[in-house]
Amino acid sequence: MECRIENVELRIENVELRIENVELRIENVELRIENVELRIENVELRIENVELRIENVELKIEN
Repeated sequence: MECRIENVELRIENVELRIENVELRIENVELRIENVELRIENVELRIENVELRIENVELKIEN
């Protein structure tokens, strides 16, 4: 799997995100993020009871 995200402006404001009882597996993933401005403001993030496995991942963040 190849995922490219280019020339993206992402704004997340006034968000409450709750993730509970989640098993997430990401395997054999190449992720490229280029020319990205990311703004996250006024965010409360709660992640509870989570098992996260990321295997065989190449992550490139440029600029």
